Amino acid sequence: MNLCSTIRHIKAELTVPGNDSENPLSFVSGLPVGIPLDIALHSVSSENRLWLRITRSENSTQFVSLDTNLCNGSNEVNRLTFTAPFYRTPKASSFTLRVCIGMECLFEDIHVTKGYAGPKHVLVYLCQEKNVYLRMV
Repeated sequence: MNLCSTIRHIKAELTVPGNDSENPLSFVSGLPVGIPLDIALHSVSSENRLWLRITRSENSTQFVSLDTNLCNGSNEVNRLTFTAPFYRTPKASSFTLRVCIGMECLFEDIHVTKGYAGPKHVLVYLCQEKNVYLRMV
């Protein structure tokens, strides 16, 4: 058996510039909010389908597709500044979102997930979840 390709460590780095519990993003209840993100992708091909998973609670998850063609950088590390929309702002004075990046597994032997707007296959997550803090204006 011959291996003809190189094994690479694929990962992503995700930051929310200037956001922490002391400096939350502002939002208006019931209206979408933009979440500014700085993303670094390590050894990720432009053929990979990437998704941003935004979770408010166990029952409230939203997916946003990431276009890797918008990245700039070398082949090993690509960088992207992206504003992700979050549509389900609650009627609360403040809340926290959890955000992470996943890569869709396009292998034939993995079953398709249930139908909704988002990935059609199982995701492999490339980074740890980041908290995004928000406070109503």
